[in-house]
Amino acid sequence: MRKASKAWIEKAEHDYRIAVLGHMSHEPLHDAVCFHCQQCIEKYLKALLMEQSIHFPKTHDLLDLVARLGAHRPTVPRLTRGLRFLNYFAVDVRYPPVVITKR
Repeated sequence: MRKASKAWIEKAEHDYRIAVLGHMSHEPLHDAVCFHCQQCIEKYLKALLMEQSIHFPKTHDLLDLVARLGAHRPTVPRLTRGLRFLNYFAVDVRYPPVVITKR
C-alpha cells in the first residue's frame, strides 16, 4: 500500500470513529454523524484512487470520485444510490438552517 493511500485511510478511520461516537451519544448529533459518514467514504474513495494512480480534484462529490474509479473497481459503481444520499451531507448540513433528524 502506498504511503499516501495509507494516510487517506487513517483519516477515513478517524471520521468513522467520530461518527460511531456521535451515533452512540445521548445528545442528538445527527448532522455531525452524517457529515463524518460522508467524509469517511470520501477519504476511502480517495485512497482507492491513490492506489490506482488516478488523479482527482479537491472535491466532496462522491459520485465524481467513484466515476473516476471506472473500470479499476467495477463493483464500486453499484454503490451509486448510497453515495448520492451521502453526498447531501458533505457541506450543507454544517450550516444553518439545515436540521438533520434521526430519520
